[in-house]
Amino acid sequence: MNFNAAHLHIMLNHFPIVGVFAGTGLLTLWLLWRKEGIAVAGLWTLVGSGLSAVPVYILGNEAEDVVENMPGITHAAIERHQEAALWVLIGLLVLAVLSAWILWRRRAGRVPRGPILAVWVLALVASGITAWAAELGGEIHHPEIRPGWMPPAGTEKGAPAGEEGTTLTAPGVRLPASAESRSA
Repeated sequence: MNFNAAHLHIMLNHFPIVGVFAGTGLLTLWLLWRKEGIAVAGLWTLVGSGLSAVPVYILGNEAEDVVENMPGITHAAIERHQEAALWVLIGLLVLAVLSAWILWRRRAGRVPRGPILAVWVLALVASGITAWAAELGGEIHHPEIRPGWMPPAGTEKGAPAGEEGTTLTAPGVRLPASAESRSA
């Protein structure tokens, strides 16, 4: 296994993504049911999501060095993802700080409704930005999700060509010799 910054980035990037969606979902449930425990769980989830975004962003910068010269990878795709990821980092850190502040204030009594509503609105926005950044990240190395992608000639719509176990690559992408021999 080739364990590098790109691998770690791909593994860990799910934490802030799932965290912001889960935290937003929990705060939405709090709005519906008015159970303080759900709000607290949502706030802690947003704190964790914000904290997890820091190593993901740092590893993303290092992952660029690993993949930037690979066939089929464009610098423009990396830059678009990197710019969006910076907005995600900022948004999730703001959510983490606000959520932690609300949790700290909670020690003096009930969870304040107004600030939680503000965090919920910001979490909705951050969820959208996070989804956008994730999409842009996928486009870096997944040609099948890029606009205008067409399945390789000789295949059914989206179905792999050849016999079971063969490997398809994006046009112009060559597999290492060991992988080519496995797919032949």
